[in-house]
Parts: sequence; C-alpha cells; structure tokens
Amino acid sequence: MHNFHYLQSSFNSWKIVAILGAVLLFIFFIIMIIRRYDIGSNGLTGLEKKSLPREEQEILSMLRQHGNSMLQTEVADTIAGDLTYIVDILVGLEKKGKVQRRWDVDRSSYLVSAIG
Repeated sequence: MHNFHYLQSSFNSWKIVAILGAVLLFIFFIIMIIRRYDIGSNGLTGLEKKSLPREEQEILSMLRQHGNSMLQTEVADTIAGDLTYIVDILVGLEKKGKVQRRWDVDRSSYLVSAIG
C-alpha cells in the first residue's frame, strides 16, 4: 500500500509538469503570432519593420494611414521626394505585393493603394 501511494503521487507530478509544459508552449506560440502580425500605430507589422527599407516603410505607412487611394504625385509631394525615385519605390512595393497601382485614365496618373 505504501508503494501505491508513491506511484500515485509520482503520476500526479508528471501530469502537472505535462500540463504546465503544454500551457507554456501554447503561450509561446500565441506571443510569436502576435509579434509577427502585430500592426503598430504606423500601420506596419513587425515583420515589415524589419524587412522593408526605411523609404518603403514610410510610403507604406502613409498609404495605410491615409486609407484611400492616392495619386503617385500626391505620394511624391507628401514624402517630399523626386517623382521618379518615389515611383521606383512604389514599383518595388508593388512587386512585393504591398501596394496596388492602377492607371486612372481621367487623371492620367496611377492611383496607389496599400494592400493588407
């Protein structure tokens, strides 16, 4: 009978350790998901902050905060950069799937909007 008590208490200890481990693992995965997809007040995720150059971050952040489409010329005026340079950045963001550019016939310019 004494041995049975020892086995029972040992079994309970392993259950507690297993449950605690599972809970900690679950919390770890939740934190990783939140950190990866956490969108800051500037509209960028943590992954975008780490992987995109500063100029791309600035433009993408502005487009997301603006909410609506903007003309390429408006983006260049707001960022205060040469239109050709801004267009190169926008084309790069489009290739990465971060923005969408579509031609507006009435305005004879591209409208740019953030994706995501």
